[in-house]
Amino acid sequence: ESDPHYLLFEEQVCELQKLCLPCMNEKVRRAFMINLYNLMTKHAYIKVGVPSTSLRRASFFGGLSYNIGGVILSFNDIEHGILRANTHPPYHLRKPFSKFGDKRASLALSELDPRIHFALNCGARSCPPIRYFSVEAIDRELDIAAQAFVSDDDNVFIDEDRNALSLTMIFHWYRADFADSKSKLPDFIVKYLHGKRREALERMINLGKKITIEFKPYDWSVAAEGHKDFEGTHAIDPSEIKLKSFFSGMHFSSEKILPKEMKKMSRLGHRPIFM
Repeated sequence: ESDPHYLLFEEQVCELQKLCLPCMNEKVRRAFMINLYNLMTKHAYIKVGVPSTSLRRASFFGGLSYNIGGVILSFNDIEHGILRANTHPPYHLRKPFSKFGDKRASLALSELDPRIHFALNCGARSCPPIRYFSVEAIDRELDIAAQAFVSDDDNVFIDEDRNALSLTMIFHWYRADFADSKSKLPDFIVKYLHGKRREALERMINLGKKITIEFKPYDWSVAAEGHKDFEGTHAIDPSEIKLKSFFSGMHFSSEKILPKEMKKMSRLGHRPIFM
């Protein structure tokens, strides 16, 4: 946190408080929110620590919120409310944004694009790698991310001898985003495979027999060394509440993460609030 590049970064991204989220069209909003989510995760990991249990992860992704252009958004709000077109998270019955009186509902994308699951990085080893997504080439970049993700045996393991697939838990948690049923998951996956892997899965699908689908345990551990543990929002020291910025850990200018048409900002005299 004392690195001068990090401190400069925190100062620069304070300007994000002046963004106009409703002014973004859907293509801009999709690219911006993916990049934003990934950066926010790194910031929170450095600032308040890494959640190590399911309860602490629920507190982390649902309880930590940021003021972005006057709109308060948690990680869950960005992922499930905006990027997943206001769809309820796994094991939840309610949608993130209410249609009655919640102005954030207007920020939700009109359609759910399942490829966003190959773009969002929550910091765990089993997550997709972090990439920068541009407005101009977002569709192609999401295709590339999907192709890279399903081409990794850790995410999609094809066992043609057993007529079986071993998949990351992402396909279990968000099965409805990818296919109407579990048995239809191979039809989605094969679209993004290439070469011998695609040929193998195509043979399995064309065989007409039921493909056994198994799900691998998710690795929630993080690669960062010497990180501190997140103990829940109740344990955050008051001195950590007023942050210098929304993000952390990377040295780059705001030119890299925002579309050119969204650069109409001015530096503020106060700090964003990490709620």
